[in-house]
Amino acid sequence: QAGPTAFVVEERLWEELQLVELGEGERIPRFEDVIRACQKHGLRMNVELKSSCPDLADRCARVLEDFNALSSATVTSFHRAPLERLAKSYPKLALGYISAFGTTVERDIVTFLGERKQQGDCLTLCAE
Repeated sequence: QAGPTAFVVEERLWEELQLVELGEGERIPRFEDVIRACQKHGLRMNVELKSSCPDLADRCARVLEDFNALSSATVTSFHRAPLERLAKSYPKLALGYISAFGTTVERDIVTFLGERKQQGDCLTLCAE
């Protein structure tokens, strides 16, 4: 959701999202524009998947691949399914599982990430 008039982003067309002002004239950037900006400044990216949809994870990874940015990104999610799919399709892509601070972290997700032995894999605890 975004802005004073809340709405679900994934239910909107890009043309509608371009009209949303974030403040001080800023607009929602395209994923590709964020990648370019990070590359320009030598920044790593933490790309959080808000959806559990594995197809979205694949599309995200393909865009990163198109920009030769797989090695400078960690894809994270609260959802396990897209991370498992990416682990199979893009084994060198760093992945991270997000868990709310104070909740039980499933031991097998820690094992899954630990056994991958991929540099950059992480477990993120977020406070609510």
